[in-house]
Amino acid sequence: MTPREQVLACLSGDRPDCVPMRDAPLPLALERWESEGMPKGEFPAGFFDHCLDGTGFDDSLRLPEQELENDGRVRLFRDANGVTHQQLCHSSSTSHATEFLIKSSEDWKAYKDRLTPDRGRMSDDALALYRNWNAQRHRWVCLSVVGPFGYLCGLIGMTRTLEVMSAEPDWFTDVARTLTDYQIGMLEIVRGEDIRLDGIFQYDDVTFITGAMFSPAMYRNLIMPFEKQLYDYVHGNGGHVYRHTDGNNWKLLPHLIEAGIDFLDPLEVKAGMDLREVKEAFGRQAVWVGNVDARVLYRGDKREIEEEVRRKLSVFPDGGYIFRTDGPITEEASLESYRWLIACVKRYGGYPAMGR
Repeated sequence: MTPREQVLACLSGDRPDCVPMRDAPLPLALERWESEGMPKGEFPAGFFDHCLDGTGFDDSLRLPEQELENDGRVRLFRDANGVTHQQLCHSSSTSHATEFLIKSSEDWKAYKDRLTPDRGRMSDDALALYRNWNAQRHRWVCLSVVGPFGYLCGLIGMTRTLEVMSAEPDWFTDVARTLTDYQIGMLEIVRGEDIRLDGIFQYDDVTFITGAMFSPAMYRNLIMPFEKQLYDYVHGNGGHVYRHTDGNNWKLLPHLIEAGIDFLDPLEVKAGMDLREVKEAFGRQAVWVGNVDARVLYRGDKREIEEEVRRKLSVFPDGGYIFRTDGPITEEASLESYRWLIACVKRYGGYPAMGR
């Protein structure tokens, strides 16, 4: 089977010949591995065959981007949403937002018409990638989209977004409605380019290490109607929904399933998610992705790494599971540990003894 066929088997309730695989080491992890002997650019092909391909489109307000300061150590810049960020120059660290252009519902109303779908929001390079992936039909091909919560966090910050959800729900639902209409419009444009998508990859961290960012009732009232609208569109066009959210998903999981997710990623161990408990509670109502504790890589004990992989892959001997670690892999992981991890996945995931 190709990786795409393996994913489709998981979706249909069949058993793939091998467990599909994907993973996400951070740039500093790749730099470390290169310093330890990995040829530059070897990840992921030197380890496994990624089961997903995809990229996104421009969902910004299309405001002028500008570098405001740069002293060689720290840079200050303004992004296409008018958000000012501070970032270390020589690091892959995440930038820190210091000021937001959008501060009120009136500000949002003044700028929201800039979020309109058009062909120019997909680069020619991205469209060429999709055409190449379509020609190969080797991996499951998706289009990346942000969820409503994450989108508004990007415009006004997380604390302000939570305040808006509680005190100004009409503003939040207007953002969610505008975003959903925009995303469906962009999906229509992509389909009009004769590009075949297997689904969408929606990323939105609505949970954190101890639970949901907000109540299930808030999810059902403010977010679920719009996510269901998007998911119904995807399903109506023969696609599936791959949903990513870090953190502890237990309280939101029934509602995410009801909304229509087909995959859930990454089932974070340190946030209290356990693949065995998820299977017991929800069976194969979705394809489960991840739950291999990345921290075993940092400790570097090969017996511990092997046992973690063996236990997790044994939960779904009949399919319905995609391997990945339960979060981004940092530079704490050695190349030796990661190579051993992948060797164990291939051993317990049904791969031939000599690899692929």
